[in-house]
Amino acid sequence: MAPKILFCGTVRWAKKERFDMFEGIAEVLDLDVSDRADLFAAFAQGGKYSDIVAIFRDNSVNERIGPFDRELVDALPASVKWVASNGAGYDNVDFGRLKERGAFLVPMLIHSCIPKIGVKRF
Repeated sequence: MAPKILFCGTVRWAKKERFDMFEGIAEVLDLDVSDRADLFAAFAQGGKYSDIVAIFRDNSVNERIGPFDRELVDALPASVKWVASNGAGYDNVDFGRLKERGAFLVPMLIHSCIPKIGVKRF
């Protein structure tokens, strides 16, 4: 079974390309929850996102599920090994907590090779 990547936020210009980019490498999922509580339930064992290995997030997702703060990072499935963020810096992601969990943060995601390398590594 291919690893699963969850896209959290709005993909405006690369809707098809993101599927093409991960063809044969990973299964791409779009965030399909109404709020933070629904997301936490989806991350729980047996939930629809309980086995994801990577997350791409952009700042548009903050309105629906809030920042990737300690509470959200603690709710992530143990399978998550990296979070890619298109925002500059670490304001919306608790980098320290991700690091404690053994997950990587890729801020300012701009190159297509970065997510491919991350998924293939795990």
